[in-house]
Parts: sequence; structure tokens; C-alpha cells
Amino acid sequence: MWHLVHSSGTLPSRCRSANSCGDLSCYNANALNQFFAQVATDDNYAPVDISGILLPTLGNSVQTNAGFVPYSPDFIAVVLSKLKHTSPGPDGLPVWLFKTCASQLSKVMATLINHSLAHAEVPACWLTATITQIPKVKPVTAMSDFRPISVTPIFSRITERLVVKDFILPALEREQLLDQYAYKPSGSTTCALIDLTHRINSLLETNNYVRCIFVDLSKAFDTVCHNILAVKLTKLNIPGFIVRWIMAFLTNRTHATKFGMFLSNLASFNKSVVQGSGIGPFLFIIYMLDLRALDLLNYLLKYADDTTLINPELAKTSAEEEMNNILEWAKLNKMSINLSKTKEMVFHRPSPRSFVPPAEVTDIKRVYSIKLFGVEFDSALDFSPHISAVVNCCNQRMYLLSQLKKLGLDTERCDIVFNAIVISKLQYALPAFYGYLSEPCKSKLSAIFRKANRWQLTPHHYSLEELAKALIDKLFKKSLNPDHCLHHLYEPELRNNCTVTLRQRGHNFLLPRLRFQCNKKGFIISCLYKNKRVLAV
Repeated sequence: MWHLVHSSGTLPSRCRSANSCGDLSCYNANALNQFFAQVATDDNYAPVDISGILLPTLGNSVQTNAGFVPYSPDFIAVVLSKLKHTSPGPDGLPVWLFKTCASQLSKVMATLINHSLAHAEVPACWLTATITQIPKVKPVTAMSDFRPISVTPIFSRITERLVVKDFILPALEREQLLDQYAYKPSGSTTCALIDLTHRINSLLETNNYVRCIFVDLSKAFDTVCHNILAVKLTKLNIPGFIVRWIMAFLTNRTHATKFGMFLSNLASFNKSVVQGSGIGPFLFIIYMLDLRALDLLNYLLKYADDTTLINPELAKTSAEEEMNNILEWAKLNKMSINLSKTKEMVFHRPSPRSFVPPAEVTDIKRVYSIKLFGVEFDSALDFSPHISAVVNCCNQRMYLLSQLKKLGLDTERCDIVFNAIVISKLQYALPAFYGYLSEPCKSKLSAIFRKANRWQLTPHHYSLEELAKALIDKLFKKSLNPDHCLHHLYEPELRNNCTVTLRQRGHNFLLPRLRFQCNKKGFIISCLYKNKRVLAV
């Protein structure tokens, strides 16, 4: 869309420079591919017999596939028919081929999948991936500013997801994943922010301050040690032949990088869980399972490789000791923590009467505002910086849309684009921070809708309050499900065998008594109080 506006000559020069991604002419496919391979390669790596690692724990089950129930052709046909649109891998086979020919391909694919899993043999074509590089920052100034996303063959991804669904997820207990909000059916960055703000508010009831250290793991997905991962897999209730299949999937891999119209030569590597594959994210979660806080009052909140340490004032274990524990874990697991990008923030109530900030943690810079999961806020949980950024972004996008409208974009399609690039921006993580917004911030967001109606970019008259209420109510009803990632924050539940007749409420959870009104602004507390007299449907 920006290219169309540029070509029309209607965009001011200052906007053209603002949307530049930087000069990419100095990069080429082979150089990028070698860089990605170097990051995921250990020069001191010594190949070890995986059976030797697995045998002491798994015993004879390492060699046998007892208990494996082969997938039927009918089941595979259903899996193929439900495939969603996705990019083809190095073999170039498109997703429509698998969907259209599901009944014809199901028998041979079921045979290949069953043989691969039962004998822990991975086809050679599944061991190659095509990397699509995604800029992490703009403008791009170095190769490290790219995030390599590996695209494996669709056939391989189908098998990987079956392994995840039928063997990996059943081996993970719910309690093990309470601190992880990525790659879960109900997990999201919004839920991670809700957990963070809820814990901070709850702790500020009894503590003068809460320290949060935002730990930066360098190239976490690309530096996973396979031997250490194999040991961790054996500690879970995963069949031995599946563990062997996983290690075979990770061994002797190669990748090529596509940059523009060019495809690099193949390069090999001996680390990584193949970021972008169907199984890689869940293997990384397993790799991070044993990273825990030392103190019960402290907490580690994780979203993939983004790890946040929460340390209240009254915790017996200091933030310095917790950070030393994290650094020691990283050393034992052959991972690297970038202390220059690791930041600390001290949260406190607005305008505290007596607040003395604690001493800074060694080698970690203290900041007073931070951007986490795309949302910027400060040490008083003020989200004004984020609102200003959202308003600026939406104004730019509406200007883009207005130029497209002048070029002939009809009303119906204009409304579709408006929902895609403006409403989606406004809705992002809104339930997590809406309760903290001041009236001036809400007025700024409402002004976007008024401008959109003046410019006739949408025929609908949106209301910020109604939009936020719909999102909050929807998420709250979902979180009442015991399987939802936020459900554990509502505990403890009321006893059903209570003899006293209670008034009808929208939930069966206790209403926490809070001393400070500012701590009632979070999603969890506000929803509990708002629904105390309404029966949820």
C-alpha cells in the first residue's frame, strides 16, 4: 500500500524517509546464511551417541516403539483437509495440493509418518529449511537485526504437530506451564501483560516497591544445545522412540536463506531448535522449564525467550541473588544473557508517601519506562507513552488510507483496510491496560474514531468504551475456563458446600480486599468486582 502511495507522488518526502527500512543493498543471501549458521554452530561441539544419553533413563524403551498406535489414512485425510494457509517449504509443495488431494495422499502419507515415528528416522528432505529473515528493528543496521524464521516442508510440519499434540503436550503438566504464555492455546502477550500487572498490583498492597528485571537472552532459539535438550526430554513422560525421533529431526540439519529473489547455498549447523518449525517452540519451552525463581515470593514470567523476574521488597531472596541464579542457569545450559540489554524497573504506587528506591543490581541499568510486548509503560504503570505511540501510528495509517481512498478505493474495501490496520492497532493488548488509562488518554484514542468518520474512512461509529468492554468481557469469560492460562490467578475459589446463601455472582472466586484504589485498575481485580452481581452466561 505504501508503494502505491509512493508511486502516485501524493506522499510528502518527510513521510517517505520516516518509513524507510534502511539500505539493504549491502547484504546478500550467502552472507546472511553464513551469519545465521555461525550463530547456531558450536565450534567445540562433539557428536555424542544419543542412545548413550537416553539409555540410562529410558532403558530398553529407547530401542522399542511399544505403545505406538499408527495413524490411519482416514485420520491423516482429516488433518490434511483442515490445513490452514501456510508457506511452502524448500520442496515447493503448496498447501492447496495437500488439501485438494487429501484423500489420494492420505494412505501414502500415513505410511511414511508411521514409519518415520516408529523407527525414529527422519527423511533427508525434512532436514533442510528455507530461512525468511524478519527485521527486528528499523532501520536495519547489522545482520543481527534480522530474526531468522525457518520454513520447513509442509509434510514435515504436519508430522511435527502430530508429535507435539500426541506426545509432547500430554507429557507437560499444567503447573509446569503456568509461568509460560507463549505457544499455548489461550496464551498471548495480552495475557502475559495481565499477569505482570496483576502481580505488581497485588504485591504493592504489602510492599513499598516491586522490582522487575527484564532479562535478555541472546539468540535463545538458535543456541539450544541438543545434548542438554536430550537429557531434559528424558525427564518427561515422552516415549523413548519419540525422543529419538526428535533428536534425529534436530541432527545434521542445513538451511538456505532467501533474500529478495536470491537463494543462498546450503549451510549446516549443530545447535538450535529450528525457529519457525512446528516442534521448535515447544522444545524451547521444555528447555526453559527448569528455570525457576529461588524464593516463593519471587516470580519468573516467561513469553518464549522473554523472561521477567518479579522481586518484591519483602522477599527473602534479593534480586541480586536471583539474577546470579539466572546467570548460573544460562551458563550450565550454554546460553548467553546480554546484560547490556537487560533492564531493571522499580514499580511503586503513584505518589507514594515514603519511597526509597533500592540499590541497583550490578551491571544492570535501571530505567523508568520500558517497552514490553509492544506496549510502553513507566514505573507507576502509566501507559501514556504507549497511547501517544498508538495515536501517532494510527494517524499515519489513516493518512495512508485517505490517499488510497483518493486513488479510488471504494467504501467497502476502505472499511476492511481500516479494520485491518487501525482497529487492530487500537485493540492490541487493550484489556491489559485499559483500566489504567486516564481521561486524556481515552480522549486521544476516541479522537481517532472521530477523525476516521470525518474522513469517511469507515461507515461505522466506533466507541472506545464499547470496544474495550467487548474485549474485556470476552477475555474474562474465556478465562473462567479452568484450562485458560489466566485461570490460576483467580484462586482460591469459594466452597460450593457453604451453608450460607450468597447472592448470585458472575464467578465463584473470592473478592480480594485492597487498601489502595490504584491497585483495582488491573484486568483481574476490575473484572472480579464488575461481575460480582452479574451471572456470566
